[in-house]
Amino acid sequence: MKGVEKSLRILDILTNIAIVAAACAIIAIGWFRYGSAAAVGKPPDLRPSIGLKAGNSVPIGGIDWSQSRSTVVLVLSTSCQFCAESAAFYRQISMRRNPELKVVAVFREDVTAGRAFLSEHGVDVDGVVQQSPEELRIRGVPALLVVSPAGTLTKAWVGKVGPATEKEILRQLPTAGS
Repeated sequence: MKGVEKSLRILDILTNIAIVAAACAIIAIGWFRYGSAAAVGKPPDLRPSIGLKAGNSVPIGGIDWSQSRSTVVLVLSTSCQFCAESAAFYRQISMRRNPELKVVAVFREDVTAGRAFLSEHGVDVDGVVQQSPEELRIRGVPALLVVSPAGTLTKAWVGKVGPATEKEILRQLPTAGS
């Protein structure tokens, strides 16, 4: 009987070793396949951000950037609460439109829905474009870009901006004849 008990105990130890080895293998595969952040349970970084840097070309087709000294690009979504809450600020920008300053809105949704959103909020723009924010390397809306006549990024903000930043942005925009 002692021989059988000894054999069962050895079998039990070997089974436990096999289970531990299999668990380690599964963890290692997950670590290498899905990255260390996913393997240790860290959530992905979902903070709003802009991948474009000052001087980068702004990849929006169909816009002749050279027609004005600056173009403000509003990157919005019809379902974005912060976009709707920022409409009064966008109206201030649109009231400054002149030959030196153009305003263009970019929506993920179709152009008709984008125009309806702008109309509902009293924001006049020089053009509306349908394009995904991700194609512009933007994560999160609203975003505001200031683009040079060469089509390069001058300055950018993402997310809802506060009153002090709104004043700073308005000060930087060209006025007629300036």
